[in-house]
Amino acid sequence: MDWNQQASSITNNGGRFDSRRGRISGPSVAQANFQDAAKADQVARAQQPAVDAATNRVNAELQREGLQQAGATQREAMRSEIDRGRLSLEQIAAGEKIRSNARIEAAQEAVMSAPTPEKQRAAQSRLLALMGKSENLKDRYVTVGGGTYVQDGQTVKEPTSIYDSTTQQWLRPPASSQPHRQPKIS
Repeated sequence: MDWNQQASSITNNGGRFDSRRGRISGPSVAQANFQDAAKADQVARAQQPAVDAATNRVNAELQREGLQQAGATQREAMRSEIDRGRLSLEQIAAGEKIRSNARIEAAQEAVMSAPTPEKQRAAQSRLLALMGKSENLKDRYVTVGGGTYVQDGQTVKEPTSIYDSTTQQWLRPPASSQPHRQPKIS
């Protein structure tokens, strides 16, 4: 064997010292791996804007959802505050109604147990006032038309008279004292 042949067999045996001349063409395994990684990096870099856009969309949706939930929370807090205020007003109104009913009941007892007609009328007036009713003035006051009559050949005009049926007194007594002109009160 000659030296060239021996040297050739040492370098061309498929080991790491092989010279690539002649028998093997192209890059080494490491170079091929590097080139593949570089191509994959280029593809990934080309896809990066699409990935960034998708990430931005997801982030925007998350922020929008967060704002919607915060708004819903604020609206619910306001509704709760309004409901608490409404409940407070209803409680106040219910308490006032209870107190008003108690006052009306006490006034009814006073009407029933009044010893004299005057005290009974006063208690009844108070009861009507508590109930938000007033005494019917149309029934309380009686008006008596004055009219005209002839006396000693002259026509006399008599003014209208008013009689208070509650106090049983004349507010504007009749002008004449003739018996036929007095109103009949029953």
